[in-house]
Amino acid sequence: MKILRDFDNKLCNRNEYTIEINHMNNKTPTEGEVKKKIAEMTNFPENLISIQGTFTKYGFGRSVVHAYIYNDEISFKKFEMINKKQKHDKEEKGKEQKAK
Repeated sequence: MKILRDFDNKLCNRNEYTIEINHMNNKTPTEGEVKKKIAEMTNFPENLISIQGTFTKYGFGRSVVHAYIYNDEISFKKFEMINKKQKHDKEEKGKEQKAK
């Protein structure tokens, strides 16, 4: 694992990381595996880490991960629950439109 970008977002009370993971001859790591590796590397608990996306190009054996690490649980709940609620609302709206 190699950190490509580390940005301290004081407004959201989190650090935003872009991390490169080499996994040649292996499958793309799961979100849980990535969280464990990031937790070991940064000494933050896994429950404060949010994986925003894992991007892999076919055949390269390398993935780029975007992750947020919150400084406290209050900030994590505040921002991540808002995002999950918005996503859930969009899914419900899509189901309603398909039903019509």
